[in-house]
Amino acid sequence: WLETGGRLRLHPLVADALAGRLDAGIERGLHAALARALERRGSPPDALEVAFHLFMGGDDAARESFLAAVGALERRSDFGAGLELLDRALARRPAALGAEGLLMAARFLRSTGNYARALETLRRIDEREQGPAMADRRRFEEAATLRLSGQFAEASALLQGLLGRPGLEPGLRARAAALLGRILVDEGR
Repeated sequence: WLETGGRLRLHPLVADALAGRLDAGIERGLHAALARALERRGSPPDALEVAFHLFMGGDDAARESFLAAVGALERRSDFGAGLELLDRALARRPAALGAEGLLMAARFLRSTGNYARALETLRRIDEREQGPAMADRRRFEEAATLRLSGQFAEASALLQGLLGRPGLEPGLRARAAALLGRILVDEGR
């Protein structure tokens, strides 16, 4: 255990050694117990830690709190901390993250230069289950990732298809048009 900033934490090497070696039920139980212990502490608990451990402990209702807390990290551009938590959630509970969580994980992966994993994560979203609005957002995120990985033609084709879709949400239409403009500049056109 390590004492960091007034908090007792599991040493990262111990956490790595345990990751993937515990029975799923035992691991969920440990996360749930950690969440309860954090909530009982005298000082105000870290909302992100509590939400993460509740979610990893099997409490699907904590997903929204977890994603909101990770979203705050994204707004602060703290991609390393957010990606560490999302990576663990992707490894253990990808379906429970839902489409919103997968989109967020893909953005964190893209922001850290991990384009192949970002695309792989985006392609895990089942558009048939999510509806057209989520399909549009997924395609936009895929195009943004393709652009950064230098695949301009593929990104451009995705964006043109997206912009040609009637009913596209106006804010997403504006972002898609701006991204397509950046691709044209990138290509020197």
